[in-house]
Amino acid sequence: MERPKLDWKTFSSRRRLDVPAWLKNMQIESYEDLKKWCESKDMVPPEKKEVSEHFKAPKPKKAEPIKPDVVHKPVEEKVTEKEEIKPTTPVKTTRKNRTKKVVDLED
Repeated sequence: MERPKLDWKTFSSRRRLDVPAWLKNMQIESYEDLKKWCESKDMVPPEKKEVSEHFKAPKPKKAEPIKPDVVHKPVEEKVTEKEEIKPTTPVKTTRKNRTKKVVDLED
């Protein structure tokens, strides 16, 4: 005695299929491919009108107009005079505490 064939509606609802994503994942690109897959799994394929919306050819994208390259105006560099750094009293670090200590050079 043969088992009854599984119906497409039962199969898709039981697995909670996102049909377009499933078709893409299974690399099924036409109704004939789906029909062959169902027959290989001993299933009753869906009617063509049930899944025909998933096999519509994608609309070609409109070509976007080519935008001209953006021309940037040269930025004027602001010239600033750098202040002269005055020497300060030397700072010495100690090894033990790693703190800074001001040393007088006059000694």
